[in-house]
Amino acid sequence: MPQTRMQLVVTGDDFGYCPRRNQGLVECFLSGGITTLSLLVNGSAAQEAADLAKRHSIPLGSMLTCLKECPCAPDYSSPPW
Repeated sequence: MPQTRMQLVVTGDDFGYCPRRNQGLVECFLSGGITTLSLLVNGSAAQEAADLAKRHSIPLGSMLTCLKECPCAPDYSSPPW
């Protein structure tokens, strides 16, 4: 009977938050510590992050922030709604 093969995927979050975080996440990816990154598409350094991902062939997912930094929607976390 063939053995089941498993793979661990480790995702680095908030890629695109700032240039310093971008550089740290790229270094982690290149050293093998993480396998994919989650791009904070409305982060202040998102374009730089996308360029870095393309340059280094880094697999990306995407995420939005709704409440902090540069929100993509109004803050509905407190009344009145």
